[in-house]
Amino acid sequence: MSSVFGKARAGSGPQSAPLEVNLAILGRRGAGKSALTVKFLTRRFISEYDPNLEDTYSSEETVDHQPVHLRVMDTADPDTPRNCERYLNWAHAFLVVYSMDSRQSFEDSSSYLELLALHAKETQRSSPALLLGNKLDMAQYRENKEEELIENLEVVTVPSPSPKGLPVKQYAVQSQLPVYEWPDVGSGEYDVGVVASFGRLLSEALILKFPYGMLNVHPSCLPRWRGPAPIIHTVLHGDTITGVTIMQIRPKR
Repeated sequence: MSSVFGKARAGSGPQSAPLEVNLAILGRRGAGKSALTVKFLTRRFISEYDPNLEDTYSSEETVDHQPVHLRVMDTADPDTPRNCERYLNWAHAFLVVYSMDSRQSFEDSSSYLELLALHAKETQRSSPALLLGNKLDMAQYRENKEEELIENLEVVTVPSPSPKGLPVKQYAVQSQLPVYEWPDVGSGEYDVGVVASFGRLLSEALILKFPYGMLNVHPSCLPRWRGPAPIIHTVLHGDTITGVTIMQIRPKR
């Protein structure tokens, strides 16, 4: 079953052939996938829908002034991934949704992330995937307390001539977090890595220690101000608009 919502949104500049993008919405029943999908496509909220109904929606969007033909599959797996080939081989990107008022919903999202990681490894084709916490308006009922979501947090900093170390090290010490100085990376038993203004080359062996990958937080809107000092260049050139770019770090092949 397929539905079509909306018309192309007005953009500027010459129009080219629309880019075809297939997006699969994954998650256990009750995570709010259908409400989220319809709200994005129609700007309307629906409170009643059939949780067993799987549907595909189409919409004409404009991204960075370029037309995009977006197809969204609102999947209807019961509580765990089932017959996954229907969306694994179809989608170009994945959105894994969990409900912020359900601990079980959050824990079950890991099965989808592991499935996507395994599929990427088997096919040698990596697709963008995003984990999204839904139902923020139900935050007062949330079971996923922040202190429970992160079991272990450790910090690695580069050497500093200051006896106190860099500000990030000072903050880690004040917060009673384990902190190491490069090239010491501690136990290395982590799930996700986040790198910010680190200025060191990471080995393939280190990157592969993070089963859910590593992210690099770069304080500029790439490709502008690549390199080690983007904030300084932003200020010196008087940029009125800037931002943050988040990239996935992968071993160089």
